[in-house]
Amino acid sequence: MAAAKKTPTEKKAPAKRASRNKKESEDAQAASPAEATPQIDGAGDIAPDILESIAQWYELRQQIEAIAPIVEEERTLRKAIDAALQPTPREGTSRFGMPNGYTLAITTQFKRKLDDAVFPAIFERIPGELATQLIRWKPELKTAFYRTLDDDKRVIFDECVSTEPQSPQFAILPPKEED
Repeated sequence: MAAAKKTPTEKKAPAKRASRNKKESEDAQAASPAEATPQIDGAGDIAPDILESIAQWYELRQQIEAIAPIVEEERTLRKAIDAALQPTPREGTSRFGMPNGYTLAITTQFKRKLDDAVFPAIFERIPGELATQLIRWKPELKTAFYRTLDDDKRVIFDECVSTEPQSPQFAILPPKEED
């Protein structure tokens, strides 16, 4: 069996943000193409070349949002085909013959996670050697507490922490209405 490629997991935005983006997407779809990109006159502290990049990003973002229903339809169809061909999912790659010598390969992965509420009771019943073979103990940083460390403690702890910025998230917000 061929090893399945891992795909990046999708992170969902918080519900509040997602609903605002959905509203912005609906507003953008309802607008005519000339109105789709917010009109930003040169006032502000962003250089014109960066404003042009922002406009390009905004248009690409709208294109991505426009194909979201197509992506969802493809996902739904893929799940239906999988359910028809493999009523009981099997982990790994299954191959199905198609006309003209083609083969449909369906790779199925299972996500397994421990139930934090049940795990401690079960763990006590598992022999020690088996437990170490089954469980990977992975330290996880408690960021909220980490941020409260004074500089002396943080300098020491930072020896085992690597920090890298994640991809920034953008939102173009309309001007505030004056009351």
